[in-house]
Amino acid sequence: MFNKDLFQQKSNDKDTFLAVFENYKTWIYDFIKNNKGMKFNAYMKESDIQSKAMSDIFLRYNYLSNVKKTDEVSELYEFMVTEYEKYSDPFSQDPVHYEFIKSLITENETEERLKKRYIEAFEKSGIDLPKDKQDELNAISQELSTAQMLFSKNLIDSKKEWSYTLTPEVKATLSKKDLESFKDVDGELVMKFNQNAMGDIMVKSPSDELKQIIYEASGYPGSPRSNFDNTEVTKKILNLKQQI
Repeated sequence: MFNKDLFQQKSNDKDTFLAVFENYKTWIYDFIKNNKGMKFNAYMKESDIQSKAMSDIFLRYNYLSNVKKTDEVSELYEFMVTEYEKYSDPFSQDPVHYEFIKSLITENETEERLKKRYIEAFEKSGIDLPKDKQDELNAISQELSTAQMLFSKNLIDSKKEWSYTLTPEVKATLSKKDLESFKDVDGELVMKFNQNAMGDIMVKSPSDELKQIIYEASGYPGSPRSNFDNTEVTKKILNLKQQI
């Protein structure tokens, strides 16, 4: 029996995540084998319950990877996404899963439209392709996922990298509120990349000089000006998307 309680735990390592993930996969495979021909609405309700449980883990680590921004959290989140991609691509090409979706009984036009979208998603995922072509498509999909994660990581790392040390000339133009965005670092006032604080400065600050600095900083993350340039990653993502 599927253990929903596992999903209430806060996973903090790979072993815990894999245990939770294995329970989820066991449930979904058993469910589609034993419930063919069920009502679409009943399937959606049960799927929402199970999906929420799995999503809670991803959402938590997605949040932590953007807030705590530690290497440990980022690496675990990337590991989780990669493992899920390895599972999701073949599952979207599974004939048993495909037949289960086609067997669902709809009771209104809305359900019928949703069911049609699910079926179209299978077709886009290569359900009708030969095995070698499915494997090729999955390899491209996983490479794309890796590139997209690198793109996001570069944005985060370049934001952490950016800083501005206040000069006397610019300081003379600032209000007391502006100065709250700076921290004393070894006797100098330094601003780190903070979108909320920077947004307030752009709207409320009387200093055109500081606004110009913030405006230029907004284009810094992932740019060639940073040490985490996304130019080549972007090209790779576009190229991979064209192959799918």
